[in-house]
Amino acid sequence: MDPLSLATLTTALSVLGQEVAKGTASEAGKKIWARVEKAFGWAGAQKDADLPTKAAAAIQEQPKLAQEVTELLQSLKPNESRAAAIVETINAKNVVVVGGDATGPMTFRDS
Repeated sequence: MDPLSLATLTTALSVLGQEVAKGTASEAGKKIWARVEKAFGWAGAQKDADLPTKAAAAIQEQPKLAQEVTELLQSLKPNESRAAAIVETINAKNVVVVGGDATGPMTFRDS
């Protein structure tokens, strides 16, 4: 997944997670959040500060999560969560995760 799409997706997850934690999420938002937690294998509330990092790491380890979670978030209507507008334009159907660092080999995994 390209860095911009990954950042957008993790931002949307953070927004929805904050809405649920603050008790301001719609019923649809709460249901989607429960499905997001199940997809990631998260149990209980995630700390706001840790959520983007945990989500990005999980998506890089399991690229198919990107498509699944994007589709979940895109199923929200704009009046159900601010996250809906954030993920509106993400296309996660053909995700390629690039890994490695400046000192080692780069690896490419296709979802």
